[in-house]
Amino acid sequence: MKLAGSFEAAAEVAAQNCKEWIFTGDGDVVRTDELHEIARAYDAKTPLEDDELLAVTEDGSIGLMFPHLKEPQWYFVSPEFAVVNILHEDIHKYIVPLHAIRCIKCGAELKPGSRFCENCGAKNTPRFCENCGSTLREGAKFCESCGAKL
Repeated sequence: MKLAGSFEAAAEVAAQNCKEWIFTGDGDVVRTDELHEIARAYDAKTPLEDDELLAVTEDGSIGLMFPHLKEPQWYFVSPEFAVVNILHEDIHKYIVPLHAIRCIKCGAELKPGSRFCENCGAKNTPRFCENCGSTLREGAKFCESCGAKL
């Protein structure tokens, strides 16, 4: 596994070993030119925090690595990764949450990938389950994915 400090750098590494990926958010297939376009747009809108890195596997899968998680939150996976991992495990472990995420301070709905609330300006770092890595809803006492007590 290689680490990258930007999405564009991760896309460059991933493209050496893969030519198409499955976006875990909706299952769409993305090709090399599309991945680079998405990477440039993501880097321009949402640069990584100092403690975040993108992980790229040998098969070209890309995931965001948070310091408190055991493995990355996968965003773009190679077909090989999908067959070996996702289809043989709980698929929800790999899906990027698409439900509305709300500001931890004022409760306003946040746009996907937002780090700051447009309503009150509060920094909104998502909380993750330490057991399975799933994104947690604000105020949750148990993880919706694995049931772990928080």
